[in-house]
Amino acid sequence: MNIVELAKKYGEIVHLRFGPRVHLVVLSGHEVIREAFVEKVEYFSNRLTFLPLVKYTANGKGILMQHGLHHKLLRRFTLKALRDFGVGKSSLEENIKKEVQIVLAKFDAQQGVPFDPKQLFDKAVSNIIC
Repeated sequence: MNIVELAKKYGEIVHLRFGPRVHLVVLSGHEVIREAFVEKVEYFSNRLTFLPLVKYTANGKGILMQHGLHHKLLRRFTLKALRDFGVGKSSLEENIKKEVQIVLAKFDAQQGVPFDPKQLFDKAVSNIIC
């Protein structure tokens, strides 16, 4: 049975349980999803922290598997840093377009001869960031 069929049979909010510790809440429908992730975000923002691999590799740290106050602080810092780099600004988009044009011109200049584009891409990315 797929998610759409579950929603038709049981409603827009479906709770699935996999074993004693894994609970999955499936939301379907625009209003239900909006309510969950905008109006009641504190109840739906937890990350999977019980997975042994996550605990072993990240030692409880990182942006993907955090929740609560630490997650809010880390997320706020990350978004500010990205904004400082220009993410979301039209000026960044113009820089990207300009670099893409340069890269495409360099590809055309090779006239079908194989070459390693790594250095070209490294320079383009560096120019965008700087």
